[in-house]
Amino acid sequence: MIRKGFLLGILAFVVVILLADFLKEVVFYDPLAPAAGEPARDEVKEEKTIKGFEPGWAKAIHEKDLFNRERGYVPPPPPAASLEPPPPPPPPKPEFQLKGIVVQDGRETAIIESAKGGTYALAPGDVLEEALLIKLDPRRAVFKWMNEEIVLSMEKVKTLRR
Repeated sequence: MIRKGFLLGILAFVVVILLADFLKEVVFYDPLAPAAGEPARDEVKEEKTIKGFEPGWAKAIHEKDLFNRERGYVPPPPPAASLEPPPPPPPPKPEFQLKGIVVQDGRETAIIESAKGGTYALAPGDVLEEALLIKLDPRRAVFKWMNEEIVLSMEKVKTLRR
């Protein structure tokens, strides 16, 4: 009986020691403390990466808290004003109206009315408001203005026939 009491006492002593150790680990647990045998967080050296390889996002994640609610959109700075003035706008397209075409002695002359006012008699090669008259047909006139063709037509105008 003394043996049984002695064995039960040793067993109870071991259980109390293990329970005390367990409670110490649970109650006084610090998740941020380094584990036994590991260096402190400040002493941890960064792993070396492969030469020439650098992740593009790692620096932004380490420097900024990406999930912070106070972090917001920062608009980019306005572009620097250029020292050159902007190019002048192109001149407005001239507006003409073909009033008629006169053929006299084999020479063709177009009667053109300008939107700026005035009626002009033009032959091929003449210039009116920076537009060059390049071609005359019996029912239309073709001008060239800034690499663009302006075609004036009399298709809807009734003509007299002899």
